Amino acid sequence: MGIISPGRRPPQGRFGFLALLACLAAAPINARAAVPDYAADPTLATTTVDISSISTRPARLIDILTLVESQTNFEFIYLPRQIPINDRIAVESGKSITLARLFYSISSLTGVVFTRHSLKVTILRDGESDRPTGAVSPDAGPAPEKKTPSPSP
Repeated sequence: MGIISPGRRPPQGRFGFLALLACLAAAPINARAAVPDYAADPTLATTTVDISSISTRPARLIDILTLVESQTNFEFIYLPRQIPINDRIAVESGKSITLARLFYSISSLTGVVFTRHSLKVTILRDGESDRPTGAVSPDAGPAPEKKTPSPSP
């Protein structure tokens, strides 16, 4: 009974059920990939934004992205129907936060992944990119000059 010839069905019954059970047990329970290490990108790790206007209440993702764009030279590229732009997110931080930490928080809460390409940042649902998650494009280039808000007295 060793080799199954074409036209013969594989064994079923208890053996088939046990094989299926073993495959299911080996599959990961949570298929979402780990959140990327945005701190590995020196630009994201050192660029900070002032989030004091949204740190006291949950804000929509689109409002957070608009805030980041207004304070930096980054531009976000995404398809609104593919990411949860109207989801409210509570960002726990002080007055300012690095982009690496902000992107990590957003990724872990929403399942989106940010990939920086120089001054453009693409946003996709986790698993929709052909690049490794959180990868920095080879053409990412040097750190952009950031607009820093003047300190308040």
